[in-house]
Amino acid sequence: LPPGMYSVLVTDVNSCFLTESFNIKEPDSILPNPLITNVKCHGDFDGTAIFSITGGTEPYNVDWGINNPLNLYAGTYTYTITDGNNCVFTGDVIISEPDPILPNLTTTSVKCHGDSNGTAMLSPTGGTPSYTISWGTSNPAFLPSGPHFYTITDTNNCPYPGVVNISQPGPIVVSPTQQNVSCYGDFDGWCTISIIGGISPYTVDWYGADSLSLSAGTYLYSVSDVNNCILTDSVVITQPDSLKVSYTTTHVQCNGEPTGAIDVSVLFVNPPYSFKWSNLNDPTFIATTEDINNLYAGTYLLIVTDADN
Repeated sequence: LPPGMYSVLVTDVNSCFLTESFNIKEPDSILPNPLITNVKCHGDFDGTAIFSITGGTEPYNVDWGINNPLNLYAGTYTYTITDGNNCVFTGDVIISEPDPILPNLTTTSVKCHGDSNGTAMLSPTGGTPSYTISWGTSNPAFLPSGPHFYTITDTNNCPYPGVVNISQPGPIVVSPTQQNVSCYGDFDGWCTISIIGGISPYTVDWYGADSLSLSAGTYLYSVSDVNNCILTDSVVITQPDSLKVSYTTTHVQCNGEPTGAIDVSVLFVNPPYSFKWSNLNDPTFIATTEDINNLYAGTYLLIVTDADN
């Protein structure tokens, strides 16, 4: 019989009768009344499902299959409750979990080699806000190049460890090529430079000097890259010593005679030397020896040329 009120009429042979009422009862429906605790950190298995069962008839038996209701991953789990009358209730529980914590990292590299002006900014999502970020001993606003470790912790104390690598340009390296002054007092020295490192393009400042027309001296220059990283250095342009010529003159003994002489001595700076003599009083006079003899009175001009011309 299903539950409900039933009446029965009993009559005997003498037409005597008796009426009796009966109430057929049933247990309440089995209700699991689950208390669900979701997974705190993505990928963990600390979800729980605890029942406060009502209805049916005690005692109850709960079957979770191979699952442990105190150590559940995110997912859907089927269970069966059987009461003392072998009445069965089958249901599902859904265990959720937060999304994985994502750092959403934004970085800027070090501008000049060896500096500490790299930056790293984290904008975490996922997990359970709010977040705490630890950089250890690093300052994310002033980072040198290299790896830097951080940990993001959400409100459920779920950690996300990560590392950011800050890059930097190579050091600015200059390789000068120079030509020294060829003759004392000239300005045919020059210097060109080859540049690597930093970030091109480069700007070279010679502080007013013309690097392709240099006299002897020390010249300061600076190289700046696109990040305004600056290398300052100098180049030394040398020159040979000046020619030093000394001479001894022998004057003519008697008027009109060719008995004069000039004995020349050249300080050895950059031999070999060539000599060219001329006589301002006699355009036909030519001599190419170091010393000249048998000279008439007059004015003689000497041009000495060394190995660098």
